[in-house]
Amino acid sequence: MPHVHNGPPRGGDLATNITRSRRTSIALAVTVAAIAATATLAAGRADVPRDERPEPTVPPEQDYGEILSEEYRFAVQQGSREALLMFIARHPDEPLSDRARALVPQVPSRAGAGGADADVLAAFGKALDAGTPEALDAFVDAHPQHPLAAEARRMRETTRAR
Repeated sequence: MPHVHNGPPRGGDLATNITRSRRTSIALAVTVAAIAATATLAAGRADVPRDERPEPTVPPEQDYGEILSEEYRFAVQQGSREALLMFIARHPDEPLSDRARALVPQVPSRAGAGGADADVLAAFGKALDAGTPEALDAFVDAHPQHPLAAEARRMRETTRAR
């Protein structure tokens, strides 16, 4: 199985990188399948009748759950709050995000981690550290379109429900 890099995005804002990451995963799967099919066909000999040639093989589709698990493991291995927050922002509704949410308070923040989103991640970390509904609201007001704004809203609703 080919290794798919699901590490922190490089350059651009998080929303753009999430879209780019998903497109890259799809493009990679299609490319791998095309290369495998081409190699299989090239290996067939022209002097062998078509009905005697082996069927082309196509690599199995990657399981989304495996890819997601690999990305989660990568975020945990990074050992930073920012890596976990980026995982949560990319996959807010996945069960593994709940596990990442549980780890966030236990994992230290690394200054400058998060690439282009470092400032937003730092602001979100401060809102988490403050632990108040007002801090979460301030983050949402400052970054309403960022994927972590949805996480802050979710946390705010959780706080209200208590």
